[in-house]
Amino acid sequence: MTLRSLTVLGLITACALALAIASSYSWTASDAVSERGNSFTPAIVEGAQRVSEITIEELDKKTVLIRNGAEFVDASGFPAKIEPVRELIKSLAALTIVERKTADPDRHHELELAPPEADAGAGKRIILKSADGTAIESLIIGKADYSVGGGGGGHFVRRESDPQSYLVGGAVKLPFSRAGWFDTAIFDIGEVKIKRASLGDGQSSGLRIERVEDALVIADLPSDLEPNLEKIGRIDRSFVPLKLEDVRKASNRDLSGEPILTFETDTGLTIEVRSVEAIADNNRWAQISAAANKSEAEADAQAIEDKVKGFEFRLDTLTSEILSWTREDLTSPRES
Repeated sequence: MTLRSLTVLGLITACALALAIASSYSWTASDAVSERGNSFTPAIVEGAQRVSEITIEELDKKTVLIRNGAEFVDASGFPAKIEPVRELIKSLAALTIVERKTADPDRHHELELAPPEADAGAGKRIILKSADGTAIESLIIGKADYSVGGGGGGHFVRRESDPQSYLVGGAVKLPFSRAGWFDTAIFDIGEVKIKRASLGDGQSSGLRIERVEDALVIADLPSDLEPNLEKIGRIDRSFVPLKLEDVRKASNRDLSGEPILTFETDTGLTIEVRSVEAIADNNRWAQISAAANKSEAEADAQAIEDKVKGFEFRLDTLTSEILSWTREDLTSPRES
């Protein structure tokens, strides 16, 4: 073959390759244009009313919400608020395609579209199921992108079974923490005054606190000790209302020796907050019970029991700290 023939053949090959590449890009662009504005979640649009189970996984945290009649309950059995459930389903149904992004699994972490158990770039896994256990949709939700989707911005997303990722318009509406799924007020004594309280471990005499005039004071306090009135006053303020940070099914572990706070109101309501375990960040899991010492408190005690029985609640740091207080934490030597 002559040099001229080789040159012509090379030019023909190069032109063919260029046409093939151009054709490929032309198809991709056309396909992208045809997708833009389409629903990313048509299965949710069609099946929203059939959603009977929702699973949300983020890092090592997992929330499972299960339909119970017209409501949803947590996997522990504790009732969830219906508003955030509706908002999540509506926001997922409203996602629309803006453009395709990477289909390379090795790049998913860049958009936080790796699965929640990944070491880097993990996204949130959201699975919606129907009553028969069939998945209506299973999504990985990645980084937010506030340059699209109007005021709510958008997200990078993909279906869990598909490496193809997308930029979609619309904000996926999830609570900031697990507590956001629930009515966080465990109970609220309102304007009722705490008449007396005790702190201890159920095995020793503990610390007795009483109301004198309009303030809580330590009973039988030695004259050489000065009470910390600010700390003692926190007992009054911590139950207006007492709020949960998380909830789980009650355990059957032996709680002997664990800290207990018991208080009685002037209406005859007695509430016991018993520590189950101390955890990171100085928080505690606790069990709660209520009883009535007067007939006028029976309805309030029953309402609290109906809400708390069978569950354990993670309390915030300030309330958890109260459970561990001793006389030394609430007093200091009196200056002479």
